[in-house]
Amino acid sequence: MVNVREMRSIFATLGFEEKFAMRALTRHGLDKGDRVCILQGPPSDKAKKALDFLSDFIAKYFGGEVELIVVAIPAHVFHEAVAVAKKALEDYSLGASHVIINL
Repeated sequence: MVNVREMRSIFATLGFEEKFAMRALTRHGLDKGDRVCILQGPPSDKAKKALDFLSDFIAKYFGGEVELIVVAIPAHVFHEAVAVAKKALEDYSLGASHVIINL
């Protein structure tokens, strides 16, 4: 019997530094077919640099076989931020065998 690994969804926040999101990804590991959903606050140069680093890492090591989704969180309006995060968790965890949340 062939052991087929099912797709996982990994959620992480990303601010000005990529190290916390990278730790989550390396701690849990990534495999082809997984989905990474980054919840990110308002755009800035530092945030863009962190996202570019993370995106390049995923592309380099998984060649487009790990889906990267970025969700903009309206961080300055609490109830909207919670609603957007909840919707992302619902939408992007569909079909996943495991959901990992690192907020």
